[in-house]
Amino acid sequence: MGGFAGLAPPAGSAPITARFLTAPALAGQPARRAAAGLCIWGRRDIALAEDRGGALALAGYARAAGRPIAAAELLARWRHEGPALLDSLGGEFALAVIADGAVWIARDRLGTRPLYFVQRGEATWFASAIGPLVAAGAPIASDREAVVTSLVLGYVPAPRTALAGVEQLAPGEWLRLAPRRARAALRPCRLDEHPRRGLAAAARALDRTVTRAVEDALPVSDGDRVGAFLSGGIDSSLVLARLVEAGRTPTAYTLHFGDHLPGELTYARAVARHLGVRHHVMTLDARRFCDALEPALLHLEDLLSEPIAVPNFLLARAAARECDVLFTGEGGDPPFGGPKNIGLVLAWTYRHHPLAPSLPASYLAAHHHLYEDLDEALDPEWRASFDERRLIERLVEPLLAPAAGTPAQSFVGRLMLANILLKGRNNILVKVAKMVGAHDVALRSPLFDARVVDLALTIPPWQKLVGTEEKLVLKQAAARSLPRIVLERPKRGMAVPLRAWFDGALGRLARDVLTERAVRERGLFRWPYVRSLLEGQSLSTELARPRGPEKLWLVLIAELHQRALERLARAAGDAAAAGAA
Repeated sequence: MGGFAGLAPPAGSAPITARFLTAPALAGQPARRAAAGLCIWGRRDIALAEDRGGALALAGYARAAGRPIAAAELLARWRHEGPALLDSLGGEFALAVIADGAVWIARDRLGTRPLYFVQRGEATWFASAIGPLVAAGAPIASDREAVVTSLVLGYVPAPRTALAGVEQLAPGEWLRLAPRRARAALRPCRLDEHPRRGLAAAARALDRTVTRAVEDALPVSDGDRVGAFLSGGIDSSLVLARLVEAGRTPTAYTLHFGDHLPGELTYARAVARHLGVRHHVMTLDARRFCDALEPALLHLEDLLSEPIAVPNFLLARAAARECDVLFTGEGGDPPFGGPKNIGLVLAWTYRHHPLAPSLPASYLAAHHHLYEDLDEALDPEWRASFDERRLIERLVEPLLAPAAGTPAQSFVGRLMLANILLKGRNNILVKVAKMVGAHDVALRSPLFDARVVDLALTIPPWQKLVGTEEKLVLKQAAARSLPRIVLERPKRGMAVPLRAWFDGALGRLARDVLTERAVRERGLFRWPYVRSLLEGQSLSTELARPRGPEKLWLVLIAELHQRALERLARAAGDAAAAGAA
């Protein structure tokens, strides 16, 4: 996995070269080290520049005034502009700068690349992955409230991580680590709906903006091989079409779970044929899925709440043999009205009914994780560590409530802004970047380009959701490029067939891992709850469609995640002992 690492030393001492790249998680990746103290590994989505005792490491790519900016130019401009430079940058990046006696780290406005740091004594270690921090001595101790939050939302929002003491820099934020701390945020996303602009005009503006975002994300060198994930949905199909229209010859990569299971292959093949691109289809069964769990967890470094990340990890590995840059349609759901919005609109409509739950509670429940099962699922000590009220007051209520002093805003608009700022910036693209970066492939996510997101926040809800039809304006923008079968298809999403696989190899793995002894020793979940999931029993909290397989997946992956962190800590300790000897 390509990335960078470094050290912000105590005041009065010089930065030193990070010495922990021998960590087992990074074995096999050649490292380049800067004299000023930064180091990088990987080659396809990472750059390092040095200048007069300073250094800049860049993960991803940066753009200004419609053109890409190399790391060397970024470092030169940083010396003149400092962090003010960040507000003028587009692209998808995390960066670290050591210049003029100061150490800085920053993420782009939408947080498409992760960045972590940990305080060790008077110094601060930082890295674009958690593994190097563990190898540097960060303790493996669970942040219990963060772990439970991840069982509710599916991810841990910044600034926390699942590890106590390890923080993540928030999307759109910069932090000066030395010689003294300073912190600030970049220009935030704002809801600014234009109700008088018609659907056709909005679709034309969106078409132009998405096209420009794809073109700007293309690699500078024509020799770089380009690929794209193709699920068969509108988002990935639109990105692939724009690549072809830009004059590239991308290879499309699609997952398939077998003809006997529901899937998207029919739509993906229709798009590939329509656009005339080479199409690589990977068929995946439960056994291969189970075999990939451990390596995927090692690179994801956090709770793997969405099982589709594992097949994407394998698909990216296959693509890495043939391409240098992978495009994805991820990021289109939050701003354009993807899943879960219709149910929440109904919750808002009936919010005054005396039996209706609060809107924040409905928002948490809509993730379909363990929010409604916490009392039944968790050990009392772990349950007591989770402050639901604090989560709602800090994250959910401020986004769902109208901002003071602003023009009238629709509930759907506020809901999509919440999706962008929470799941979009904290989970979706970070997850994909890690799964793709594990194989040293560069990732590009043009539908989560800041210009696309800003435009989406001006589009009123009736141009996104009409009845049960979602992403209306996005479909209008794509109409000139895609076959009708894709534009008119129902929304389903690329879902892993958990129910079928838990009847086979995945179920055997779950029973091997989630024994009564293991569950009780870990102390996170109540054994009766886990046993009921393993036996396929109905839960008292399930009033509509049973979600036992999805909940069993969360329990299984939470245990495997804890084990993966423990193995990483042991391996780091062994490496440190060997180095000392």
